[in-house]
Amino acid sequence: MSEQRDLERLLKVHYADMPGLDTETQILFKQLEWGINLGNNTMYLTYEIDTDQLYSVMTRFDNFIQYTKAKKDVNLVISSYGGDVYAMLGTIDYFNSLPV
Repeated sequence: MSEQRDLERLLKVHYADMPGLDTETQILFKQLEWGINLGNNTMYLTYEIDTDQLYSVMTRFDNFIQYTKAKKDVNLVISSYGGDVYAMLGTIDYFNSLPV
């Protein structure tokens, strides 16, 4: 139960405009919104990479890593159709800076 509360706090799951949704459904919506799958430790980058997305990738991945304290491998699925070269290089630098 404590792990569930930690997850809710980390993902800040509060859909006020959708009353009546249970926590599990809210977490599912958040995973879809963020492009992550907590069940199999997968993060999806399937959009154009630009400077705004670079920030989103870093913050989402940091939160994802904080939640998965079990030190399991993370699957990163990249399927981008383009974007800004500098933002992509920044994304690569960010992932290279992470401890492996």
